[in-house]
Formats: sequence, C-alpha cells, structure tokens
Amino acid sequence: MKLIYAYSVLLNLLLLQCSSSKTGSGTADRNNVSLENTYWKLVELNGQPISDAEDGKKELHLVLKSSDSTLSAFAGCNGVGGSYQLTSGNRLRFSNMISTLMACPELEAENAFKKALETVDNYAINGDELSLNKAKMAPLARFKATKK
Repeated sequence: MKLIYAYSVLLNLLLLQCSSSKTGSGTADRNNVSLENTYWKLVELNGQPISDAEDGKKELHLVLKSSDSTLSAFAGCNGVGGSYQLTSGNRLRFSNMISTLMACPELEAENAFKKALETVDNYAINGDELSLNKAKMAPLARFKATKK
C-alpha cells in the first residue's frame, strides 16, 4: 500500500513539473498572460509608436485563438485572418493570411503591419507585453495585453 502511495505522489509531482515547464505553450510566466486567447493591442510597429485610436475607431490589434489555431487582427482599415503554428522555443509562424479589401486613403501602416505578421518567426512575452520578432533582430511589432 505504501508503494502505491509513493508511486502516486511521484506521478503527481512529475505531472506538475511537466505542466509548469512547457515550452512553446504561449503562456507567459509573469502576470499569467497567455499568447493565445488574449486581445493584443498594437503599440509599436518597426520601432515607431502607434498612437491610440481616435474616438469611435477600432484600434490595431491581434488575437490568436487556441481552439482552431487561427488569428484575427485589425490592421487599420481591413480585417486580417489566417492560421498560426506554435513550436518549442517560442517559435511562431503565421500562414494562409487573408485580408478584406476595403479602399482606404492611408494604407502605409496597415501594409507594414501585415508584412510584419508575414515575417515573424518568434515571440517573447514580458509581463503584459508581446514582441513579435524575426530572428534576433529588433522587434517587428510590440503589443500590450488589454481587456476587450
């Protein structure tokens, strides 16, 4: 009986250790903010700060849905969608990107946002801030987790 109890305790400890040391799971250590299922507001793109949306306008944002590994984003005028893949080492790839095709007067920031999403190969989360990166270069885009 003592042997069964000892095995049970050992198994529970191993399971606890495995669940707390996942890599590529998309969960940040600080503030318990997850890469997935979080509303990420874009705050910086290619080193340039993004100003807050004017009253009544949507802000630029990104949401990664864990249920079906898809992304939804708003790039300033058009909605963006696609799929993503997470792998160990905080690797992240977006694919099958699609966008609505609304005619808008200013598309420079929108095109840069979409290009950044297509270029990303890894991410980092620090507290409630997400950085999307290419290799070890400066972040392509920075986001802040917000409640929406």
